[in-house]
Amino acid sequence: MKKRIKIFVVLLLAVSLMPLHVAAAGEAPDIVFMSEEEVAYYTEKFFAQEAVPYSDFSNTELGIFESDGKLMVLYRTNAPGNTSEIGIKQLMVQEKGGLLWKVVVTVDKLSKEDSNTFMGGFYFTSPVSGCTYKASGIHFAIVDGKEITKYASTAGFVFP
Repeated sequence: MKKRIKIFVVLLLAVSLMPLHVAAAGEAPDIVFMSEEEVAYYTEKFFAQEAVPYSDFSNTELGIFESDGKLMVLYRTNAPGNTSEIGIKQLMVQEKGGLLWKVVVTVDKLSKEDSNTFMGGFYFTSPVSGCTYKASGIHFAIVDGKEITKYASTAGFVFP
């Protein structure tokens, strides 16, 4: 009897570790970068505040949500005064199927010169329903020749 219970527990553990969605090796989801108009619309809708410079580098935002059947990712970085460069160093989106997170998208450095605000976004054309997604990244600005950075991460978001 004890042997059957052990086998049952091992099988239960093995099943719980299986991912809900298994992508083919090297398969990356299709993403589409938003136009400036789309970024402005969704930034206003999602962040619900105007992009305003602050006296420090604390105003960084990163969001992940669903709209029109798409998984949207938005980012915004504000810095005091004009910067020589402002943006994100790297942004990752992870997907959780089962117990493990895997990186499904990595976006390397995106930036703007001579500005105090940088914002942008992209969306997945075919996210997996029921999977949990989260985004994380490093915002940066170069102010007076010095680079300042701030890490940001979203909570997990279950795509409906």
